[in-house]
Amino acid sequence: MNDLNDIKTESGKYTCLFSSFGCNFSGNEGELNEHLKQKLKRHLDVVLENMNILKNKNHVLQEELNAIKLNISMFKNKIKEQQKNLKKDIEELKLNMNIISELEEIIKKKDVIIGELKFQLQEQITNKAFTEINDEIITKIKDEVIAVIKQFVFGISKMIKNFKYLCSGSHDKIIYLWDMEMSKLLNSFNKHTNSVRSVEFSPLQSNSNNN
Repeated sequence: MNDLNDIKTESGKYTCLFSSFGCNFSGNEGELNEHLKQKLKRHLDVVLENMNILKNKNHVLQEELNAIKLNISMFKNKIKEQQKNLKKDIEELKLNMNIISELEEIIKKKDVIIGELKFQLQEQITNKAFTEINDEIITKIKDEVIAVIKQFVFGISKMIKNFKYLCSGSHDKIIYLWDMEMSKLLNSFNKHTNSVRSVEFSPLQSNSNNN
C-alpha cells in the first residue's frame, strides 16, 4: 500500500486511495483500513470501468486520428495532383502565350501589308479619278472649242489624223488650222478676197494657194 501520509488531510484524517475515482471516504487509519477491506472490490470495479471508458475514448480518438491522417494524405495527393495539373496548365499557358505572341507578330506584318495595299489602292483610285476628270475636262474643252469655231466658220471641211487637226473657212476671209488636242490655233491663212465657205488641203499644198 502507498504511504498513508500521501492521503492524510490537514485535519489528521485519511481519505480513500480511490478518491480520484469518486470515493468520498474520510476517517482515521483504522477506519480507512476497514473501508478498503469492504469497498476494495467496488473501487477496483470503478477503476476498471474508468479504464474501459478511457480505452474506448482512446479508440475513438485513434479512429478520429486515423481519419484525420487519411484526410491529410488525401489532401496531399490532391494537392500534388493539382500542382501537377497546375504545372501542366502553366506550360500550356506559356505555349498559348507564345502562340498569341507569334500571331500578334503575324497580324502586325499583315497590317503593314494591308496598309501598303490600301495606300497603293488609294493612289490607283486617285490616279484613275484624276485621269477621268482630265479626260472629262479635255472633252469639255474640245466641245467648247468646236462650239466657238462653229460660231465663226461656215463649214468644217477637213479633219486630219483622227481629230488631231482641223481646217476651216470663215466669213472673215481667213482659213484656220486648229490643234484639237492642244485646243489652240496653229496657223491662219488670210490672203483670200472673199469669205471662205469650204477648205480642202492636200498633203503637199502650202499657204501660198489662194483657194
